Amino acid sequence: MFYKTHDAGGGRMMLAACDEGHLGKTYEEGERVLEVRPSFYHGKKADAERLRMLLSRAYIVNLVGEECVGLARDAGLVEKGTVLTVRGVPCVQVMLAGDP
Repeated sequence: MFYKTHDAGGGRMMLAACDEGHLGKTYEEGERVLEVRPSFYHGKKADAERLRMLLSRAYIVNLVGEECVGLARDAGLVEKGTVLTVRGVPCVQVMLAGDP
């Protein structure tokens, strides 16, 4: 998995992460377009443990791919019915409550 952190303002972090196979790809289905841009998602490589730690600190998360979305689901951050798919690729955006 790849991830990149972004400043979400107010000392908060936005986490963008994707499974390796999706980086740099664009998926289209009807009016839905999912662009997995390296400029947004590619910063560092992460294993599951690292991504779980980052998920616990993030205020906003943008995730693409079975592995990333699955980790967020296992952490209780994402419910199955809230995951979108574009050409079979799961993706989710979540704003988490809490102070920085």
